Parts: sequence; structure tokens; C-alpha cells
Amino acid sequence: MKLFHTGATGNDELRNYFPVSVNLSIENLAPYLGKMEERFIVDILGQAEFDNLAEAFEDDTMDAAQEAILPICQRAIANLGYLAYMPIGNAYFSDYGILVGQTDKTAPASQWRLRDIRNSFAYEGFTALEDLLIFLWASEEDSYPDWEVSDNRAKHRDTVILSAREFNNYFWIDDSYQLFRMMKPTLRNVQRYYIRPVLGDDLYEEILTQIREDALSEGNAFLLQEYIAPAAALFTFFEAAPRLRLDIGEFGITQRQTSDKLTDDVHKPATDIAYGDGILSAESRGQTFIADLREYLYANHASYPLYEASPQYAQRQAEADRNDENGDPINAPDSKVVGFF
Repeated sequence: MKLFHTGATGNDELRNYFPVSVNLSIENLAPYLGKMEERFIVDILGQAEFDNLAEAFEDDTMDAAQEAILPICQRAIANLGYLAYMPIGNAYFSDYGILVGQTDKTAPASQWRLRDIRNSFAYEGFTALEDLLIFLWASEEDSYPDWEVSDNRAKHRDTVILSAREFNNYFWIDDSYQLFRMMKPTLRNVQRYYIRPVLGDDLYEEILTQIREDALSEGNAFLLQEYIAPAAALFTFFEAAPRLRLDIGEFGITQRQTSDKLTDDVHKPATDIAYGDGILSAESRGQTFIADLREYLYANHASYPLYEASPQYAQRQAEADRNDENGDPINAPDSKVVGFF
């Protein structure tokens, strides 16, 4: 644990982010807070930038940029750290086995309350991680120099949609950065197998490079906002939805299900259920955006020289050459056109 103090000072720091009982010591949370620093904060800042921040925090020599970013880091660490601590913190171990605390005036929280509390900690913690990324992306150049040149910066800007808030513009996921993180592997596959074949390799790589460098050209920004990002969001939901119904764990593959009784989440074996109307609708609308993207690029090929030089343009031009001015196939079987043989 490197971004919180110990003792009473550390407890006061925790109180900035959630209510801390007088019986809760930050020393009990320290291993969990430390794990969240390593797992999430280092992953975003990079090891060098994190070490700089941790050293300045310990020595009380933080500059203005570090003072600005520390509370966002602490908010994520505190919420996710306590979330990880909850299963152990809700019980204690003795010679009589695992017990829960209870007195004449207090009783353990019910499982459904614990579920709601866990959800709250998860939402606040993951939202803070997204806030951290957005803060860094908007920061002045050279504010966080080691982060700016790190692989960690690049790997969080390798998709055509960068955040849950951005995803919401095209498909509503309730601002859930935790859900967005779960869908990112699918999003990477979607852009590779749905978007790249339409743009061509060179234009696709140019757009991703400009996203990583936060330097989108006007034309590419238009493509991204009007066609690419909407299609990617819809196809990501279509592809990811079956996986999001499932848990993979000690029960094998199970289907997520909750109960309205005073019990925790209920698991049952997964069943072979079709996607459903909502998922199929997303796929259909995604195909519409892909078709519109393809036609827009062809109609405006001169504005996108990398596309104009691609096999995708040549193929689309060959398709157009096989049609008349009305878009009807030339020499179709029912066109009654006599050819020369």
C-alpha cells in the first residue's frame, strides 16, 4: 500500500471515499488496497509514473499534477480495495470455525444488502478508474511524462471506443466502466473483423494511430462518429451478450440469475437460449452502419486516399461497373441483353 498513509491519517483518508467505522483499521485493509494499486493503478499509469507518485506521496513532495491525480487514484483504490476485503471482513476466524459478529443491538447485514453494497463499491471504484483515464487524456502535455511515453498509455487507447461514457452515445450500458472493460476484448475483435475489412488495412491503421495519439483528422473523426463507433458498439453488444450471461468459476459454466428473496445471487446451469430480439436487432442495425460506411467511403473516395488505393475500393468499383446507372446488374439473366460471343 503506497498511496495511503497508515494509522489515524490513513483512516481519515479512507473517510473521504466511504464511511469508515471506528472499529475498522486501515491496517486490515492494507493488503487489499495494495493489490488494487498494483492491479489497476499501475496498469493505467505505468510502473514509472506510479513509482514517481508513490515516492512523492511518501516524502510529501508532490507537485501540482501529482496532487491533482492522487484523489482519483485513492478513490479507485479505496472502493475496489474494500470490495475485495468484504468477504473476509464480514467474518472472523476462531477455534470454533468461521463466525460472524453479532450483538444484542447489531446483526450481520443480509445477503441482499451485501449484494447492493458490493455493487455500489464496484460501480464507484470502476467509475474512478475511468475518471483517471479521462483526466490523464485531458491533462496538459508533460504533466505526467513517464505515463505519456509508456505502453500503458497506448494500450488504453487501442479501440475505436475508449470509455463507457463514449459507448453510451451509441448503445446504453448505464455508464458502467466495469461492463465496458468486460467487453473490450470483444470490441477489439469487432473492429478487426467488421471494421477493418471495410476501411482497408492502411486507413484502419491510420485511424487507430490517430486515436492513440489523440490527433484525429477531421475526415477520420467524421467516419468514427457517424459510422465506425455506432457499428462497433452494436456489434460488440451482439457478440458479447451471450458471454455476459455466463459465469465461469467453481460451478463450471453457469447462467447469471438473481433472486428477489433475501438470498444472494442464484446460479443454475446455462441453457442453450437464442439471442433474442434485442440482440438480433443490434446485429441488424450494426450491418446497416457497416453498409452506410462502405457506401460513404466509395462516394467520397477522393477524400480518403488510403482507402482509394486499397483493394476494398477496387472491389467496390468493380461491383459498380457491373451495374447500370440505376444500380441494376448489367447482363443479368432477365435483362434481355444480347451479348457477343
